[in-house]
Amino acid sequence: MKISRELKEKLIKYSDEIASKKDFLSIHTDDEKGREKNKIGISQYRTLAEIASNIDSYDEFELYIKYKESRRNGWDNIFDGMKYGDKIIEYMRKIKNDATEDILPKALSLFFGYLYWQSAYRVKLIRSDASQKNNGFGKQNNNLKNGKILK
Repeated sequence: MKISRELKEKLIKYSDEIASKKDFLSIHTDDEKGREKNKIGISQYRTLAEIASNIDSYDEFELYIKYKESRRNGWDNIFDGMKYGDKIIEYMRKIKNDATEDILPKALSLFFGYLYWQSAYRVKLIRSDASQKNNGFGKQNNNLKNGKILK
């Protein structure tokens, strides 16, 4: 049940295609805890990766994405001309066509893991640029005052 190098490269390419769209940053929260209403927190991708690795039915997992979209918590934001949840389903269907049934859960899990990495990298860059008093991990550094370290 090993995933080929070619499939992994496709999954990375798919995640990059999504993350490189101009709408990508605007639908994600720049709040470290993901508490910004109507935006997607990046940790949701980690959760989806875990769920995908344990799915019994592809259709059930697709229905779960549609459910997330219906909750209006960011997955319904317009992304590349369609709802973000629908865009994700579009890519999930590509993966379903690329992968055999026995490796599909692992392939979907990797895809969401790659999306997590993509969003963490891209969204955290915005966070770190937003404040000069940032420690690089999206959290305010309270040990700084006027750029100097407090003891």
